[in-house]
Amino acid sequence: MIRVLLNWLYAATLYVERDSPARRAHGAAKLASALLVFVAALASDSLVQLALLMVFPALVSAMDRDPRMLYYAVRAPLIPLLAVSLLTAALHPAGFFTPASLKYAVVLGLRLLVIASTLIVTMNVTHPHQLSSILSVLRAPLWLVEALESTWRLVPVTLRDADEALASARLKGLRPWAALTPLTAAALLRARSMAESLYIRGAGAGRRKTLRGPGRLGEAIPIVLASIILCIPILV
Repeated sequence: MIRVLLNWLYAATLYVERDSPARRAHGAAKLASALLVFVAALASDSLVQLALLMVFPALVSAMDRDPRMLYYAVRAPLIPLLAVSLLTAALHPAGFFTPASLKYAVVLGLRLLVIASTLIVTMNVTHPHQLSSILSVLRAPLWLVEALESTWRLVPVTLRDADEALASARLKGLRPWAALTPLTAAALLRARSMAESLYIRGAGAGRRKTLRGPGRLGEAIPIVLASIILCIPILV
């Protein structure tokens, strides 16, 4: 089950280079729209409103011309969220699986699903260079820009390493937590190799240069409008 979840997370967070309106849209506009959806999801207790907020990741997936992205974004956190909802319904002060506890559990699960799917979809359509361009404009320290850009790309790689470490431990007849040692070692070795590579190439020695800008504001208009239309009735 753990390997299945890791594979689902890997498929959901893996960045694939593609040309689409969602990927050309301005990175700051995409991040701000996603943040607005997060706030609206946390503020709403209505099942209907939370279900309508799922329109946002669906729209971004449609603009990326890849409906599978929404499927992966919903599938990846589904099992953990179901477990959280069941535990909430069982341990809620209103009683063991009473109508009140069930309603609260469903609202909580749907709220977390909106946040998780929006985050995954936004990560998939935001190139790390867009993020670094935005941070450079904000005068963020160069080390912070490079660290965030590297972390953004290494999340799927670390998930793949975790899956391979779990498979190796299972074949050797070891407990799942025995995979933590090789996983940690592999992550540290990769981080050290990347740091040495960046140092050799002169990273941090001069002005920050990116391969692409933050994106186009015109392409981000549908995303921004969708977030405003969906969230303003909830927040006002």
